[in-house]
Amino acid sequence: MLGHLKRLLDCGNHPREDYKEIILLSVAYLGGGVPTSFRAPGAYHMARWMAKAIYAVKIMLFHDQLEMSRRELAGIRRVAFFVTMVYAKYWNEAMIPSYAAKNNLDFIADVKRICDDGVASVAERAMRHHLWYLSENLIGLAIFDDRISPEQKAEMVEGMKRPSTTKNPRRPESKTPINLNRPLSAFCSVQSMQVLKSLLGGQ
Repeated sequence: MLGHLKRLLDCGNHPREDYKEIILLSVAYLGGGVPTSFRAPGAYHMARWMAKAIYAVKIMLFHDQLEMSRRELAGIRRVAFFVTMVYAKYWNEAMIPSYAAKNNLDFIADVKRICDDGVASVAERAMRHHLWYLSENLIGLAIFDDRISPEQKAEMVEGMKRPSTTKNPRRPESKTPINLNRPLSAFCSVQSMQVLKSLLGGQ
């Protein structure tokens, strides 16, 4: 993970300063070098998870200088671990639509594999509200994901010949168990071709 975050940091393609800051802090937390300076605290809002993620990692970097109970320290450490080991990577790829479908499945798999059961349960429950790119309507964008093999893409094209199997092709059922081993082609149907036709001007 440290190597991946360093590559993200070196690429210099950060749409906002907080995107860059969360990577910089994560690299420092994982032992990849401490920043020469830290940004002053900004706005903190209940609706803005990024601020909480940034502050959790900063608190852990300076926890030796702070007075916290064991319970507080343990809680902050769990959040910082999740942010640096899972969240920072996927957040910085969230603006790439073609990556979204694969990343949705990989995020849930990683959080279950890396984090404790309590964190994994909360993270997966939250993620289930953001699975639009696994819907039949948007799964077609994954055709442009350069990380997916030609063989998998060929399977997706075949999957786009199947009739729709859901009442609402725009959003997966949030209460339906997610099979993390399910190939992307299994999410495809004739509905998946619509987004490609739209991008190609109806061809």
